Amino acid sequence: CVTGVQTCALPICSFTSALFSNAQLTMANATVINGSVGGGNNGNVYANGSIACQNPSTIYGSLIAQGQLQISAKCNTMGQWWAKGSISDSAGSSVGGGATSSTGSIGFGTGARSSGDVAGALSVTCSKVTVASGHTCRQNQTGLAGPTVQNLPTLQYVPSAWQGTGWTVNADTNNCTTARSQFTSAIAAAGRNSVIHFTSNCSGGLTSSSGIVWPSDVAYTLYHDVAVISDNGVDVRAHFDLSSGDGQTHRIFFIVPASAGLGQCGTRNTAHRIVFENETWWTAQVQFFVYSPCDVTLANRGAGAGQAYGGTLSVQNSFTLNFAPAVVPGDPATGRTIYNANLVYKREVPAS
Repeated sequence: CVTGVQTCALPICSFTSALFSNAQLTMANATVINGSVGGGNNGNVYANGSIACQNPSTIYGSLIAQGQLQISAKCNTMGQWWAKGSISDSAGSSVGGGATSSTGSIGFGTGARSSGDVAGALSVTCSKVTVASGHTCRQNQTGLAGPTVQNLPTLQYVPSAWQGTGWTVNADTNNCTTARSQFTSAIAAAGRNSVIHFTSNCSGGLTSSSGIVWPSDVAYTLYHDVAVISDNGVDVRAHFDLSSGDGQTHRIFFIVPASAGLGQCGTRNTAHRIVFENETWWTAQVQFFVYSPCDVTLANRGAGAGQAYGGTLSVQNSFTLNFAPAVVPGDPATGRTIYNANLVYKREVPAS
């Protein structure tokens, strides 16, 4: 038998989930997470703690938790439920890829449906879930695999990494009193992607240690990509509307570097957080990337596209996210490559 194998090099990136929390992840209101264009049901939601789905939601991906899955309203999921801890679905939701608790129990509400296998290490209320033909519901199972642990990527601000991919890196500034005007200027700069790096706490009337603050309604039109790197966080307290001015797709980055926040995260009112406290409207041509090793809170009233990574993550208001994975300069995985081997042909030859 003679075979031919084609080996393809594939780039690795660290940011592969739609929503990621290094601890608790809460979807507090109606949430829709769509998969990426051409990616199918890959709008995955991951937490190194527990995931709480508190209002009717639809996830075109999987819910994956190192803690528990706590589902108190219908949280219909096209992918799987996979938890190290227990899974509680009091609402009778539907899950497309099956449900697994590797160390705990699974409790379903009446009317629950699963298109895949259901298995728990402890008790499972199999009588309340309808499992698709050819699949099973089993309890008291041993040897169930838990979710693979994913660490929060350590994303640092590396100016040369941004410059190396064609970005214009503005000089660092510690004058947060002019932060919003500098942001406006960066957006208006014709034909070039711009990075703005703010290095200190805000002063001059803005809440101390809150980072860059937008206290009132604003609307911006993007003609290129913009990155806001803020060592002390971003606090948007009013409507924050973004649209594309030329019909092309543009991305906006809000990043608190890992070195600025790690070991310094406290309560929600401390620095290093990224918070959108009111409704935002980001049109389909605007894609966002949000990263902080501390708190991240999102709220929107449109179908925003992008992804968010936080030390903790909370979704407020009625939130719709179209997963759009980002290539982030300074990604710690940049430069690494995996290889995918594909069978090209197989030919049977007579034995000699």
